[in-house]
Amino acid sequence: MIAKQEFNGKRGEARTSAILLDRFWVLQRSVDVEGADCLVQLTANSLQELTQRKNKIQAIGIVQSKFFEGRNQVKIKKEYVIDNGKPSLEFFALLHTDDENGNEVHYFFSSEEIVENFYLNSQKDHYCFSITNERKYSEFKNIAKKKLLDRIETAILTAEIERNTKFVNALYSIFMIPTQHYQDHPNFIYKLRELEGHSIVLCEDQTKGNRHLLEYRRDLFNNLGSFSWGYIGTGTYFLSVCILAHHLNGHTPTEELVLKLQHNLIGTLDTWDEHDITSSEIQKAIGTNG
Repeated sequence: MIAKQEFNGKRGEARTSAILLDRFWVLQRSVDVEGADCLVQLTANSLQELTQRKNKIQAIGIVQSKFFEGRNQVKIKKEYVIDNGKPSLEFFALLHTDDENGNEVHYFFSSEEIVENFYLNSQKDHYCFSITNERKYSEFKNIAKKKLLDRIETAILTAEIERNTKFVNALYSIFMIPTQHYQDHPNFIYKLRELEGHSIVLCEDQTKGNRHLLEYRRDLFNNLGSFSWGYIGTGTYFLSVCILAHHLNGHTPTEELVLKLQHNLIGTLDTWDEHDITSSEIQKAIGTNG
């Protein structure tokens, strides 16, 4: 019996690899006597492209292959399908069999489709598949190779974007946490200063006496430069964004408010002088009463 299972497992692996190798680099790891995981990675067209990939997190697709006969049950461990409480983006199953004429047949499922269409065993630790009169899985049968490969490639690319974005956000999260004052009526002086040729803004809380530097809110406005005042341009727009983000207690200011502050106040200041701007002046410039 074990020998038969191993033989069928090898058949499933071979058929799955034959499909995947048209698009991906494929590695295999055995998961049980009935099948294997095929680990798929996007191919590279050059050594330069491959080298560039080393600078980011790469996602690996997992395609579990199985071979079944007739109406035999196929089981897939739940822990393979579910990742952090939801269907894994990069997991797929390719289930192979032969029809009554000996022709090759395959069924292709994403993890989400497994969750929706398979049934759990009594222990709730495996998703189970078997052909019955009620469960024919016709819509998953003999999916065209190009469509199948496209779905896997899209999932890998999507997973890479999500993981790299999550990593970058976690790495720089400390710089994205805005300083909040929690004051219903903000009472600050923003001291615009030049320090060794570099523009800085010191926020001075007139209520509590605290001081801190105004953060560069590059997450709100994509600017590689620093603060500026006394003209209408990128530097003064950036300063207006950052001052308003603090003034509004960490909330993102609208473009309308930013332009009002830039044109009514920040852009009108003497470029070569230092300035103290109060919260009330900001409120007047943007047309609010605080």
